Amino acid sequence: MKSFAVVTSPSPSDTISPQDAANITISKDDKEPSSRIVVRLTPLKHKFSQYIAKVLDMSEDNVKDAVRTFLASGTNAALINIHNLHPGHHYKVMLLGRKDNTTTVVKEQDVMMDPQAPNFSSRGASIIATETNITLKTNLIDKALQDSFLIRYRQVSPDEAFAPIELSNVDGQKQLELFLNRLNPGHDYDVAVVAVKGGVNSKPWHDVLTTKPSKIASLTAVDALPNCINLTWMLPPESGVDHFEIAYGPPGGDVQKESAASSTRSFSACDGLAPGMAALFSVTVVKSSAASSPVTVEHVLRPRPPTAFNIRPDTWSSKYRIWADVPAEGRIDGCALSVVSETLDRLEMTEKVDANKTSCEFLLPLKPGERYELSVQTTSLSTRSTKVQRSLALPPAFDMTAFGLSVQEARGGLEIAWPVSDLFIEKLKQLWSKVVGSDSVLHARLSQPSRNETRQFETSPYTLKPIFISNLTQGQCYKVQLYTVTKSGIVSDARFDESIRISPPPIDVTLHSVSKTVASIRLSLISQKNFTQPECQTLLVVTDENGLAVFDRHLPLGAPTSDIPLDGLRPFHKYLATTQDRPGPVQNATVASINSFSARLSWLPPSLPNGIVTHYVVNIQPESGEPWSVNVGAGAGKQVHSKDAVVDGLRGGMNYSFLIRAVTEAGMGDPPAVSDAPRLMMPIHGKKCKIAAETRN
Repeated sequence: MKSFAVVTSPSPSDTISPQDAANITISKDDKEPSSRIVVRLTPLKHKFSQYIAKVLDMSEDNVKDAVRTFLASGTNAALINIHNLHPGHHYKVMLLGRKDNTTTVVKEQDVMMDPQAPNFSSRGASIIATETNITLKTNLIDKALQDSFLIRYRQVSPDEAFAPIELSNVDGQKQLELFLNRLNPGHDYDVAVVAVKGGVNSKPWHDVLTTKPSKIASLTAVDALPNCINLTWMLPPESGVDHFEIAYGPPGGDVQKESAASSTRSFSACDGLAPGMAALFSVTVVKSSAASSPVTVEHVLRPRPPTAFNIRPDTWSSKYRIWADVPAEGRIDGCALSVVSETLDRLEMTEKVDANKTSCEFLLPLKPGERYELSVQTTSLSTRSTKVQRSLALPPAFDMTAFGLSVQEARGGLEIAWPVSDLFIEKLKQLWSKVVGSDSVLHARLSQPSRNETRQFETSPYTLKPIFISNLTQGQCYKVQLYTVTKSGIVSDARFDESIRISPPPIDVTLHSVSKTVASIRLSLISQKNFTQPECQTLLVVTDENGLAVFDRHLPLGAPTSDIPLDGLRPFHKYLATTQDRPGPVQNATVASINSFSARLSWLPPSLPNGIVTHYVVNIQPESGEPWSVNVGAGAGKQVHSKDAVVDGLRGGMNYSFLIRAVTEAGMGDPPAVSDAPRLMMPIHGKKCKIAAETRN
């Protein structure tokens, strides 16, 4: 222990009375009781010329301070502030008075400094909260002394007190770690920590700490209203919560953030979502400043179902074509088709849809006349839309062109005939068995609406029996219907349905009146013999000098004379009026090379010639160069069902397309579809021989 000597004068005038000494106070500072002592000299401030406070640390040698000296403040001579002391240390304070080179001991007093609570909010400290534990760590104050630490804590709401925890101090301990366990998740706790020295408690370190809430359980995402998802979850009952934070959006995209009240266990997410879109949904439990681990689920919104769903026989592929129109909204990457037959055989197919497609198509070898359950769904990733379903018995196919059928007036009646080409008939039989049915037949029905009379006939390509309907009246209108029927009585959706007048009476077309922009055409029956019904119509076509139609309409012949007004005509222009319809397109046109400069064309006459075909015009279009045309006669007498023509003057190695059109008195017939026009690259025989020789070698 360090010591120091004090020399005092025996003069009676310098003696300090006990009362004066008692009025001098040496005490810990109220605000900083762990590091500051205040000496108050007010009663004796004029008795000595100077006051000195010497401070001796009486604590253990290993943490003892050196002797320190403090003087009264220049601004306040009645106070001596003793500062920078250490918490929990035992100090002896000696107050000395000096006057005329004489020093007198005024007062001596022992002071035990308050301990100082550890600061868990300081730099380097940490507070780690889990669901059931709180760990507090901090560095202890250098040279601070304490006997123990006392921890008091309680749950805030609902209120629950816990027994205090007392930890003894360990000599040389540099860090303090406190561990509070068996807590409830998601709750606030009022925590106070004090240091204890010699029975004296420090001012407490105090804070409200929150345990980490439990994460939710059973997060599910279910499609709700269009473009919305219903989220539902569960929260363990022991966990507290202030609110839930919901975040959702596409992976790697913009994230929508929402908040849900603590009492709810569901949420409807809609913003920024679209049908067929993949999105991540996460829910986090929040209590005060603590948050649980987020629980995330990925969900693909159900895409929109197909907007239309149809099935029909396809004569080109000899299968049934099923197609579904897909909606434009949202994401759709494919379609899924399910087909269940009467015998419960199931067939499932999928089809991809790219960005440019507006529908899904499937081709299936189904049996006409049988009943099927069909359902189509759109798909996005692994998610499917609601089903669009149909239950139906498949109707057989009907196609005048694919069947090669012709309907024409012959011998005072109507003849419905099959083509005569053996090769065509063999192909037709294969087609018939697949999309019409081997036991299905072609029905022909002829009716006269004004008399309510109906006659019915049937045939098939297996019998090749033509249908001849006799005893028809000249000038009369008859309704002709052709369709296919399965053995079970299922009728084709497509059919031939036309009104035909047998030997129609000639019509005289005259100009009744004319002005600059208005004219009137008069139609007059030249002969009214057997003309008693107005069901049939005549076609009146008026074209200008450039061949453009300015009037094209079917008109009833309800009276022997009819006046047709024309307006909007151009002054001083010529117009041509005709009442006979032009022939339809030819059927089943094909082409094959004969040699390197000749090709053979074959075709069937139009199914609706609308009169007598006088000849055919074949237009030849090379890929480079000028086109030309040739005329082919129609043949005399009964119209044959197959026409052939040889075209010469072609060049080897050149691509050609051929356009064949029938011609009647009404003019040139309609052209076939561009996809139906036959095309051919003419061979080069020299190259063929060379290739054949190389193959043989």
